[in-house]
Amino acid sequence: MRKVIKEDVVRNLESNGTFVVKFEADWCGPCRMLTEVFNGVNDELNEQYPSIQTFRFDIDSDVEYAKSFNIRGVPVLIAFKEGKEVGRKVGLISDKQILDFYSTL
Repeated sequence: MRKVIKEDVVRNLESNGTFVVKFEADWCGPCRMLTEVFNGVNDELNEQYPSIQTFRFDIDSDVEYAKSFNIRGVPVLIAFKEGKEVGRKVGLISDKQILDFYSTL
């Protein structure tokens, strides 16, 4: 999972691909825990969903941009397809919930 800035998200939205952004903050304990959960399923995600990229966006790097996605707390996963939001998960979720989320994309 690669950390990105606003311009990276905008570029991916314009590409019309499918991708997931994990909105997080360095000070957020549940965000760090969710990163560990992702690390545990990373190989499985890459194998089952090779065309879906996953990015990390630190909300403190651009608070206004995060607010444009109605981020009110972290962590939040937002899935985008063809430039539009197609799914959202809020809070700390399990490895099974991550895999289920990706299976809907």
